[in-house]
Amino acid sequence: MSRLVRALIQSELVRKSANEGDRRANHLELTAAGRKKYLLASERRIALFRLVLSRLSPGAREEVLSVAESMAELVAPHSEES
Repeated sequence: MSRLVRALIQSELVRKSANEGDRRANHLELTAAGRKKYLLASERRIALFRLVLSRLSPGAREEVLSVAESMAELVAPHSEES
């Protein structure tokens, strides 16, 4: 993980700063370039997901969306922990 973070910092996609509350930890945040790249990747992922869904039968599409909703509900409580 630290290699990945270092690479993101060197690419100026992420900025690292000290965590005032815990000297053992660092605070990471996206730079403007990092946010731009993230948003572009998100848009592409959404477009691809829509394309895949459009090629499914209505029944299969309903199943995929139902499973996705179930997964989102399972993940939601944990997303507040980070």
